[in-house]
Formats: sequence, C-alpha cells, structure tokens
Amino acid sequence: MIFLGEREDVNEIFSLIDVFALPSYREGLGMAILEASAMEKPVVATDIRGCREAIADGKTGIFGTGK
Repeated sequence: MIFLGEREDVNEIFSLIDVFALPSYREGLGMAILEASAMEKPVVATDIRGCREAIADGKTGIFGTGK
C-alpha cells in the first residue's frame, strides 16, 4: 500500500486504479466514492447510509460487511 498524501491530480490517480475501496464505517457519503464513480471505477464500501445512496450494489460496486 502506498500513501500519497494530499493530491491535486486525483483524476490521474483514479485512471491508474482498478477498484476503489472506502474502508471507513463512519464516513457516510465520502466525495471519494463519487469521484471514483465518475471515473467509472467499481467501489467497495461499508453498507452504511451515504454509501448506500452512492452505490448500486452489484452494479457500480459492492458492500463489505466491515467485519
């Protein structure tokens, strides 16, 4: 895993990834999910409010259990 810190070139970073994972179980709707979806990347996130509204389970991403 590589931590890149704060970036201004997010669109370039998203073009390099295959899947986006948001491991937070309290963040709710993170902008990162919307950015990944805009780049047509599948998303893995916890099944919590906010994330539920941003992901079509099995179509645009999947929900992890958080366990």
